[in-house]
Amino acid sequence: MDNASFCLTCETRPTCKQICKPLEKYLKSEQAKNGYSNRHYRRKIRLFGGDNIDKVAANRAMELKYGKRWVSRQRRKAKRFME
Repeated sequence: MDNASFCLTCETRPTCKQICKPLEKYLKSEQAKNGYSNRHYRRKIRLFGGDNIDKVAANRAMELKYGKRWVSRQRRKAKRFME
């Protein structure tokens, strides 16, 4: 199916109004050839404000060192202490 050859043999091509499943699959495979898909990048991107980046980096370092459960417990303890 090089160069979307399935479109040349498609019977509904003249009246086509939306992307069919074979074309969608082909487009995704072409996108994946150049690296990761957009979905992958969207899942990895997190937006943080510039003032919070220090807190985020510290929390991430603690998660890597002690684990997520430990960090979440510490956050709950700190929240109760502040109340």
